[in-house]
This record gives sequence, C-alpha cells and structure tokens, in this order.
Amino acid sequence: MHKRLIVLILQKINMKQKGFLWITVFVILTVSVVQAQVAINADGSAPDNSAMLDVKSSNKGILITRIALTGANDYTTIASPANSLLVFNTATAGTGSDAVVPGFYYWEAMAGRWRSLSTNAGQGGDVWIDLNSNILSANSAGQMLQGSFNIALGEGAFSDPADPSDYVIAIGPGVCNSELTGGEAFVVAIGANTAFFNSGTYLNAFGMETAYNNTGDNVNAMGMYAATGNSAYSVNAFGVFAAASNTGDNTNAFGPSAAQSNQGSFVNAIGQSACSNNAGTNVNALGYESAYENTGQDVNACGFQAAFANTQWAVNALGAVAARNTSGYLVNSLGAQSCESNTGNSVNGMGHLSAQENQGSEVNAMGAMSAQFNSSHNVNALGNKAAQYNTGWGLNAFGLESAQYNTGADVNAFGVHAARYNNGDNCVAIGERALSGSEFADEGQGNIAIGYQAAMNIGSGANNIAIGYDVQLSDGDATNQINIGNSIIRDEAGVIQLKDLIQLTPTNEPASPEAGMIYFDSTSNMLRYYNGETWINL
Repeated sequence: MHKRLIVLILQKINMKQKGFLWITVFVILTVSVVQAQVAINADGSAPDNSAMLDVKSSNKGILITRIALTGANDYTTIASPANSLLVFNTATAGTGSDAVVPGFYYWEAMAGRWRSLSTNAGQGGDVWIDLNSNILSANSAGQMLQGSFNIALGEGAFSDPADPSDYVIAIGPGVCNSELTGGEAFVVAIGANTAFFNSGTYLNAFGMETAYNNTGDNVNAMGMYAATGNSAYSVNAFGVFAAASNTGDNTNAFGPSAAQSNQGSFVNAIGQSACSNNAGTNVNALGYESAYENTGQDVNACGFQAAFANTQWAVNALGAVAARNTSGYLVNSLGAQSCESNTGNSVNGMGHLSAQENQGSEVNAMGAMSAQFNSSHNVNALGNKAAQYNTGWGLNAFGLESAQYNTGADVNAFGVHAARYNNGDNCVAIGERALSGSEFADEGQGNIAIGYQAAMNIGSGANNIAIGYDVQLSDGDATNQINIGNSIIRDEAGVIQLKDLIQLTPTNEPASPEAGMIYFDSTSNMLRYYNGETWINL
C-alpha cells in the first residue's frame, strides 16, 4: 500500500526533488533494521545473531570517544556518566589512587570512579581483580578495599585505616601504609616502609623499615629496622636494629642491634649488641656486647662483653669481659676478665683475671689472677696469682703466688710463694716459700710452715713450728718455736735441742716420778730412767 502511494507522489515531482526523496525512502525502508540488529560492512553480510552491532572491516577500526579525564574520580568532564560508559582517556592526571594514564576506562557507578581496562601495566602500574578478592595497584593505597584476601603491590600500597583488613600481603614502597589491622590479618609485607603503622597479628615483614610501628602478636621480621617499634609477643627479628624497641615477651633476635631496647621476658639474642638494653628475665646472649645493660634474672652470656652491665641473679658468662660489671649473686664466669667487677656472693671464676675485683662471699677462683683483688669470705683459689690481694677469712690457696698478700684468718696455702705476705691467724703453709712473709712483716698467730724455705723467718712469732729443708726460726720474734729439720730444736724456753747430739739438762731426781721419765742426774753425772718402781742408771 505505501509503495503505491510513493510511486504516485514521484510522478508529481521533478528530478531534483526525486533524488532527495529516494534517500528518504531508503531511510524509511531500513528503519525496522535499525530497531533490530545492525551490520556495518562493505560486503553486505548480515549481523551475527549474538550482536546488536556487528562492524566488519579488514583495514579500519572503531574510534571510541577521546576524553581528557582529570582523575579516576572525575564525574564532571562527562556529567552523570552511565554505568559501564566506555571512553579512551588521553591525559596523565590525578594522584595516588586517583591517578589515571592514557588508556581505556569505564565508569563504575557503585564505586563512583573510572576503572581502567587493564592491558599491560601502564605508567602508574595497573593490575586489578577486585570485588573483594583484591590484588590491586595503580598505584595502590586503599582504593575502596573493605577487606578480604588482599595483596596491594606498589607505591602507597595497602592503607586500610581501621577495621576491614583480612589476609593482606602488601609488597612495595608504602607497603601496608597505615594498616592497623582488623579482621584476620595474617599480613606479610616485603620492602620499603614495610608494615608502616601495622598493629600486629601474625605478620612477617622483611626489609627497609620492616615492621615499623608494629605492636606485637607473633611477628617475624628480617632486615633494616627489623621489628622497629615492636611491642612484643613472640617476635623473632634478624638484622640491623633487629627487635628494635621491643619490650619483651618471648623475643629472639640474632644480628646487629639484636634485641635492641628489649625489656626482658625469655629473650635469646646472638650478635652485635645482643640483648642491648635488656632488663632481665631468663635471657641468653652470645656475642659482642652480649647481655649489654642486662639487670639480672637467670642470664647466661658468652662472648666479648658477656654479661656487660649485669647486676645479678644467677648469671653465668663465659669469655672476653665475662661477667663485666656484675654485682653478685651466684655468678660463675670462665675466661678473659672473668667475674670482672664482681662484688661477691657465691662466685666461681676460672681463668685469666678470674674473680677480678671480687669482694668476697664464698668465692672459688682457679687460674691466672685468680681471686684477683678478693677481699675475703671463704675464698679458695688455685693457681697463678691464687688469692692475689686477699685479706683473710677462710682461704686455702694452693699454687704459684698462692695466698699472695693474704692477711690472715684461717689460711692454709701449699705451694710456690705459699702464704706470701701472710699476716697471721691460724696459718699452715706447706711448700716452696712456705710461710714466705715480709712486706714490712707483722705475721704472728698459729704459724707451722713445712718445706723448702719453710718459715722464711716470719717475724712477730706466735705458735711456730717449721719442719724441712731451709727451716729457720729460733726467734723470728719467738714464742713456742720448734724447728725439726735442722734436727729438732725447740725454744722460747721449752729448750729441746737434739741436733746431732742429745743434750739433757742435769737435774736432781724428780720427786714424783712416772714410768718412762728420763733425766741426767746432776749428782752422779749419770743418765737415769724410771721403770715404774726405781731409778736405773744407763
């Protein structure tokens, strides 16, 4: 019907008008095609059944609208953009998570921002996958995370201020940025500002400012400022500032500033500044400044400055400056400057400067400068300078400079310089220079010296007895003397001199004799003995 009408109209109009009209007719005839599917091509082929628009060409493309966006949150360049509207952005603009670079973008209405169609990483580092399985960048720090499995990658990396979180893993420059964890958050960071203001849970970090302002949970860090502001729980850090400002719990550190400002709990640190400013509990350290400013509990340290500024409990240190500024308790140290500035309690030293500036208690030292500047209590020292400047009490010394400058009390010495400058009390010294003595003398008391230079002629007397080799006495400021090796001599008027001959003082027959008495009779000039009944001449 409308074809016939068109023919009648054409018969009434001129040629020029006819040309225009044919175009109009074509449009009218194809209007139904436009309302269905459209094919644009040069070969007249029909559109594919699955397509509203099917464009075909062997040497041409579709040119999408070119727009200069001002950022991913630009909603003014195109007013009220429709959800999924596609454009090609020509600008490099915006900052942080709002940065855009040239490329295809579509509008995501729910997020209120342009999303990049990721091809290869652009200038700002595209990557994506979201709707909460996360893995971002461009160039990260938030971008509407709201939690879930996370991974962020570069520049501002994660962010997430307060709550959501979940498993995290953040990787580059600002790494977890201001994270502060919320849900789950096993974290794992990796390098530059690493876990930034992280606030704990399981964490593992690795480089640069490592766990930065971390405050605890299980931790593990690795380098540069390791667990920076860590505020404990299990921890383990490994290098540079290791557990940085850690304050305790189970710790373990290992390198450079090891447990840095650690404040106790079980600890173990191994190198450089070992337990750094540690303040006790079980400790164990190993090298360089070992337990550094440790102040006690069970301790054990091992090398260079060993228990450094330790001020007691059980202690044990091993080498270099061993128990350094220890101030007592049970102690035990072993080498180098052994109990360094120890001032007492049970002690035990062993080598080099052994109980160094020890000031008593039970003590026991063993070699080198042994009880070095000991100032008494029960003591026992063994070799080298044995009880060095000891001044008394129980003592027993044994070798080399034995009781060195001992000044008395129970004493016993035994070898080399034996009781050296001994100044009395109950004495006994048995070898080499036995009772030694001098440095302005004043000896006295129990004496007894038994070998080589025996009583070295003591001075100011007392109970004496000297017995072998170079014996002496017969005065030494006297009292109850006896000599023996110069063949039994006693004096200070108990006489008895045997030497090579026996000399008995002639006397009268004793008035109340007992069997076995012997005397030289002054009347008969006979040696007589009493047999229990009568005197018999010999």
